[in-house]
Amino acid sequence: MLKAWKALALGLLGLAHVQAANAARDPMCAPLKAFVASIAPKESKQVLFRTSWFGGFKDDPQTERSVMAKRCDDSGYAPGRTLCDALITYGVTEFAELNAMSAIHCLAPDMRFGRHTTLRRIDLEISSGTDSRGSFITLHFAPDEAIGGNVLTITAKGY
Repeated sequence: MLKAWKALALGLLGLAHVQAANAARDPMCAPLKAFVASIAPKESKQVLFRTSWFGGFKDDPQTERSVMAKRCDDSGYAPGRTLCDALITYGVTEFAELNAMSAIHCLAPDMRFGRHTTLRRIDLEISSGTDSRGSFITLHFAPDEAIGGNVLTITAKGY
């Protein structure tokens, strides 16, 4: 029985190490952290990453017959543009919830999801930085009824 507990504990430690290592290797993590860190006190910035798998976007007829579509709105903010570039390049379209899970692992590496977790929607508010300087971050992932597909919204408010 003790061996089983040791094996379980070692397995959980190994899983935590792998998930933390994956966040460090995630090519979207550094641009996301830079975006969050760039927000000045009393400033708010937002990035919207939209994905569609078999259906396109309702407001863009050119995508209606596409197998997959991606687009990102950086609100004209340079660190947001860098994050959008990474999301467009590395973001997942078919299993779009993985983009939200990746962002969560990047910004809150101690959070864990079960092996077969699938997100349909999530709203998460976390902080990043120190007690005196940083950002409050809201991650919202959900189907986008108005435009189609899914949307990952990342909002950072500096303090």
